[in-house]
Amino acid sequence: MKMIIVNQVTGRNDIDTGAESVTPTVINAESVRNFYPRKNEAPGTRITFDDGGGFPVTDTFDEIAAKLAGVGLSYLNLTMVVDVPAVIDEDTGEHLNADDEGRTPVSVKPDLIRCFYPRKDNKPGTRITFAKGSGIAVQNLFEEVTTLCAALPVAALPAPGRR
Repeated sequence: MKMIIVNQVTGRNDIDTGAESVTPTVINAESVRNFYPRKNEAPGTRITFDDGGGFPVTDTFDEIAAKLAGVGLSYLNLTMVVDVPAVIDEDTGEHLNADDEGRTPVSVKPDLIRCFYPRKDNKPGTRITFAKGSGIAVQNLFEEVTTLCAALPVAALPAPGRR
């Protein structure tokens, strides 16, 4: 088992200072499914585990990447699709940017990918799925994700048995 220490955000912001409660936490690095910078410009990184759970840490995206690489783990560096704040026309109530998407860096452990395919509805990019049907959308095209995965070492599979 490969372990790393991170600084888990364990509490809400202090009302007076805005500071978050943080505690050092040792995690099983091999169970990290993916990680990406936190939303809304909050400092740190969001870590998601192979079971779909996760939590924020104050360690930067680059610090988490270095810690995982330091224990010999490899991740695919992609660009995840994220929601953008809604822009609503005050007169009509129309959602003006309903089709807009933001982006953020994400690193994904390839061993935990169940499958991936082009996004639906003519949206550019790729949908990556993990266990239990969870997944993320990335802006990287299907061909690029395929190429990145093909560059990874692949275990030889035994020939299928004949009946």
